[in-house]
Amino acid sequence: MTTDQNRRAAPRFSIQVPTEYAYDSDPAGTGHTENVSSSGVLVEHTSAEFPIETQLRMRFSFFHGAFDTVFTGAVVRYTEDGFAARFVHLDTAQIEVLRRVLSLPPPL
Repeated sequence: MTTDQNRRAAPRFSIQVPTEYAYDSDPAGTGHTENVSSSGVLVEHTSAEFPIETQLRMRFSFFHGAFDTVFTGAVVRYTEDGFAARFVHLDTAQIEVLRRVLSLPPPL
């Protein structure tokens, strides 16, 4: 296990789903998840430019054809093609969605 994997708050799962994100009341952009954990998400194929710790509303289409789930995430770092965010203020319904989504694919 690498040092980066040891520092992770939770295991990451490779899940690619469409994502929309917004800042304040303005739509900010789209992309797709690269990986998801119970503590955060990596969003790729986007050109987001927000200060670290900016809170975004992120809408994920985890369940094709069913419903979208909205989470609040704080930007923690940038990648070459996107950003990573940690989830903040998770409610019971959001925790249940993550539990169901993350039980399906194998961990990275």
